[in-house]
Amino acid sequence: MEVTKIEGGTFYAEITLQTQYGRRVLDARPSDSIALAARVDAPIWVADEVLAEAGIADETEGSHEDEEAKLAEFKRFLEEVDPEDFQG
Repeated sequence: MEVTKIEGGTFYAEITLQTQYGRRVLDARPSDSIALAARVDAPIWVADEVLAEAGIADETEGSHEDEEAKLAEFKRFLEEVDPEDFQG
């Protein structure tokens, strides 16, 4: 299934089926297409133009690495800190 375009805030999709008569491409609502693809474990594709217009950046990407770096920095701090550093 592929989300093929977006026009005026409306998304359009196509479902590609391989039948005994050959390949068939059907227009379909994206919500139905995604539900069907998820049920049969089929790939879900989105046209580059749709992603450029309506896509949202994955803010979690790299966050695990950032967390590990922060944790490593905190561990270094704990290894080097003395109780006297906290006396006023």
